[in-house]
Amino acid sequence: AAFRSSDYNISGRIESWKLGAEVQVMEDLRFRFTKSRDVREPTFSERFDQQGGGGNVDDFLVEGPITITTVRGGNPGLAPEIADTLVAGLVYEPSWLEGLRFSADWYEIDIADSIVQIGLQEIVDRCEAGDPEQCANIQRDPVSSQISRIIQKQFNLAADFIEGYDFEVQYSMEPNLFDSQFESFRIRALGGVLLDKTSTSSSGRVTDQMGAYSLPELTANITANYNIGPYGLQLQGRHIDGGKLSRTWVEGVDVDDNSVSSSTWWNGQLSYNGEMNNGGTWRVSLSVQNLFDQSPPIIAGGTTGAQRMNNQYDIYGRRYAL
Repeated sequence: AAFRSSDYNISGRIESWKLGAEVQVMEDLRFRFTKSRDVREPTFSERFDQQGGGGNVDDFLVEGPITITTVRGGNPGLAPEIADTLVAGLVYEPSWLEGLRFSADWYEIDIADSIVQIGLQEIVDRCEAGDPEQCANIQRDPVSSQISRIIQKQFNLAADFIEGYDFEVQYSMEPNLFDSQFESFRIRALGGVLLDKTSTSSSGRVTDQMGAYSLPELTANITANYNIGPYGLQLQGRHIDGGKLSRTWVEGVDVDDNSVSSSTWWNGQLSYNGEMNNGGTWRVSLSVQNLFDQSPPIIAGGTTGAQRMNNQYDIYGRRYAL
């Protein structure tokens, strides 16, 4: 159990707390549970920083992509975030297979006054969907009705809700493929599944954020390590699920193909560990990122068909480091 009281000179006093419990129900199985009230005060940057820039958006009133100016900035009127978090999970370590460990945790986070700064296209999409709070951030030319500027400021959502679960599988062993050398093998998989992600504006407009490629429903990493004597070999894979190019578009109506494919790529490393006469150690390794030179998914940009890349994928291709 934990409790904290914080007094801020702008927003006043806020209380936060946490309750946690672990129950070992049998030798192989343990349950864990956490419930907490979490708070976060806006940073100085979120309150006061402002900078100009530019961008491109698809406007629902004017055909074709529009080049605009932007003002990215803070909001002095931001309120602190207050979140109610609930986590429940289990850890299973079977006695019948030494070295195996499995854990899974379900989580639910409900944030009041969540501090966000959404993307330019998201501002336009939410305005098109009828959110007056975001329409107020869009300035149009009085003659052409074309968007001329978007105010991309920090703001408080009335509510932000997210639900999902994470899992981990780990197995370690000492194989005996070569009698004359010490060997070890370890494999570990980590994954996350997003079940729900919605936000509610101060005007009461609910936005379901699920489905877009930029918020993948499944992400996973797997790493395998094998060591024999001074040599080490590692293979690591990463997977990001695909999704919709735009969650507001209907395939066959607004666009022919509204999908962005999933992506999986692998990294490898070979290493050697040595020892000096004075007892010190040294290590040399060769790593290859994106081992099979996997290209990132094609992401169409606007009505021009221009492609763009997203940094959540590996966008550089195969590369080496010694």
